Amino acid sequence: MTTFGQITANLAGGRAGPQDVAVQAVCADSRQVQPGAVFVAIKGLQIDGHSFIAEAIENGAVGVVVQAPASLRNVSADVATLVVDDSRRASAVIADEFWRHPSAELVLVGVTGTNGKTTVTHLVDSIFRAGGHTTGLIGTLGRTVAGEHCDALRTTPDTIELQSLLRQMRQAEVTHATVEVSSHALELQRTYACKFDAAVFTNLTQDHLDFHSSPDQYFQAKL
Repeated sequence: MTTFGQITANLAGGRAGPQDVAVQAVCADSRQVQPGAVFVAIKGLQIDGHSFIAEAIENGAVGVVVQAPASLRNVSADVATLVVDDSRRASAVIADEFWRHPSAELVLVGVTGTNGKTTVTHLVDSIFRAGGHTTGLIGTLGRTVAGEHCDALRTTPDTIELQSLLRQMRQAEVTHATVEVSSHALELQRTYACKFDAAVFTNLTQDHLDFHSSPDQYFQAKL
């Protein structure tokens, strides 16, 4: 059994409620919450997850992790809670703990840069396959796990989906995985808890300034 206290043990912050409650899932979208889930409230670019804490608890959340202490004002004492400084980063740590550190069990390569990420990830994947390894690939063209492919909405999935996907890879006996890592993913901490064995930086040209406030911020995200 995995408990709230176990998956949040490496996070500092104010705690309340039963820390030994069993956890069945981790979610950052209140609509996906199921009984036994931990809900991580994240302030997004357009929507603040702290506004959906009551909905998450109504849907069965047994634990809530927040960045805004005031959002817990009406949460009952039988719900486990934790207040952290950065709920995005906390979600990465929690997902990594919940899925039992899957990236540590893989040879994991991350590829970032303005141009060429997709090409390089597929080249690396083909090299691994030529070496006789069972591979996984995550990127713009979708996800491939041990030869099974599916489409995807994002180049790099959010941290909870990413950790779940890496665990799926291990369950499928994948040993070598390659991840296309966008600057958005880096800025939003999606790969924070991943243990990469190698990182590839392709190039940096002017792009994504609708998201990054300046070329320097864009460069810092890549760093």
